[in-house]
Amino acid sequence: MTIASQIEYESGFDADFIGLDKARGISQVPQEAFTRIEGEKADPFNARKSIDAQGKYLCELSGQIQDLLDQRKVSGNILDLTLSAYHSGLDSVVQAKGVPSTSDAQKYVTGVRTWFASMEGIGPVPRKLADVAALHDGDGKQFGDPTAPQPTSP
Repeated sequence: MTIASQIEYESGFDADFIGLDKARGISQVPQEAFTRIEGEKADPFNARKSIDAQGKYLCELSGQIQDLLDQRKVSGNILDLTLSAYHSGLDSVVQAKGVPSTSDAQKYVTGVRTWFASMEGIGPVPRKLADVAALHDGDGKQFGDPTAPQPTSP
């Protein structure tokens, strides 16, 4: 559920996606982490490699976050902290002693978590969240996209 929600939020399941930060592929794993995990010659546009790297990277970050929680260097929910470290970097989580209070970090955690119920099959596809530009609808269209269907008021 976490991986699928993160992929939906990151790339809308587009294996050829290139993010604003130049991360590449379906999972948007930071290039340094992708290369370290999958090797120099691995292609980040290969969805299997990208998802494999994403899972391994999330596990690495989760272990590092748990160590920081045990040492009381950070506080918060381990999943929120791990997602924040994936998006903003572990150093930013350590510096903030938790999920950074920046709107970017907060939006990322909220945006990924918004997809959880839908990915578990127990809730609808999320509607647009205020100021969460990277949230995608069920058809893979990014909210804020002028070609995306807009909700109408009753």
